Amino acid sequence: MFIHKVWSMTITIESPIRLRKRLRAAFSPAITAKQLNELKQEAYTSLLTLEYLNGNPPLQLVDFYKNVSPWCDRSTELYQLEGALARIDYGQYNKARQALVALAAQNERDLYGVNRTCYGEIPTTENILLGERYCLSTEPVSYWEKIRGNLGDKPALIMQPDAPTTISKVIDNQASEILANGLNRWNPLFQALIDS
Repeated sequence: MFIHKVWSMTITIESPIRLRKRLRAAFSPAITAKQLNELKQEAYTSLLTLEYLNGNPPLQLVDFYKNVSPWCDRSTELYQLEGALARIDYGQYNKARQALVALAAQNERDLYGVNRTCYGEIPTTENILLGERYCLSTEPVSYWEKIRGNLGDKPALIMQPDAPTTISKVIDNQASEILANGLNRWNPLFQALIDS
């Protein structure tokens, strides 16, 4: 900082770097609030999409992963926004910060699980796998959809009295369970961000 006396008045000249920092700090809360509002709109859209999933359970599961997997890819962005909110937070952003951290902690991608996609990859019927239940092999949803008409009605070889009776019902039940667990996790996360 340089101080110059011109006639009888004092003029303060700041370095360009310090001036940029002060300007950035002055506009940062507005930019951060705008990012948060945009994120809330996206969460609202995702919540509505999850409420209106169509099709049979395996296809609904694919649509579910198409919706939530991009949120898993945004964990760095969510943590950065939470950090920016922490710098300007005087209590008004506590709920938003908690919601952002909870969303950023989610990961639905697993190379050995149901959603076998990598970062940035779009879930499809080819990379969402079901099976490995009641002696069924693990196959992509596209396989189970292809056999639904002819082999899907074939009785499942299950020795349990309350078990599903056909292969299609076994796959549908598995997809329904995974979908219900996913919705029970994600719907409150989206709602918490929207309400913050």
